[in-house]
Amino acid sequence: RRNEFKVLDERYVQELEAQRKQIMDQVREGNADMREVLKLGQELTADYLIMGTVESLNNQKWRQLVKIRDSYETREMLNVNIQMQLVNVSTGEIVWTDHYRNSWDTIELASRDKEDRALPSVIFGMNVASEAIQNSLQDYLDSRKKE
Repeated sequence: RRNEFKVLDERYVQELEAQRKQIMDQVREGNADMREVLKLGQELTADYLIMGTVESLNNQKWRQLVKIRDSYETREMLNVNIQMQLVNVSTGEIVWTDHYRNSWDTIELASRDKEDRALPSVIFGMNVASEAIQNSLQDYLDSRKKE
């Protein structure tokens, strides 16, 4: 009686869900057009979207002869390269961006804290990258509050 509810046709809701899934698949594949991504953000009633790309994630292991010990030892190198952006949904403006790059060699990976050594190297690297990017974004947001 008070017009408090909207009734949506089930087919319309299914079409919307299919469009949303298609856009999300494109985002995951890195093939999404920015207009489509912003449209998705508007549908979700988001003010901002955090978008990122794992540009490279390499974990190499090999056996190497150590002449002084006359034995083969396992060596490892981990490389992480991630790029993140914060996009204003209403304007499409990129308001914050950060790039995280780091490499760890065998010695650095072996000298991790006990809890970190229990993790596979790739998980450890992604955790460190996530924390660094999160701190960078928090610093940006804190600086905006001061303005």
